[in-house]
Amino acid sequence: YSRLPDSCTACSKPFDKTDREQVFSWMMQIHEEQEIYNLYCPPCYEEIFNGKNTEQKEGDNENE
Repeated sequence: YSRLPDSCTACSKPFDKTDREQVFSWMMQIHEEQEIYNLYCPPCYEEIFNGKNTEQKEGDNENE
């Protein structure tokens, strides 16, 4: 937890580790072997991760 960034990895919005709402709503992506610790605010997480899933599904339909 102490290794998390102080801001969103995508948009640089500040992250307050003492704000309970932020702690439970922001998403962490941890790659321990590479020592990579990413943190995403809810809007960026939605856009990056759910957007990719939507694009992949649309792309899969084109191949059929």
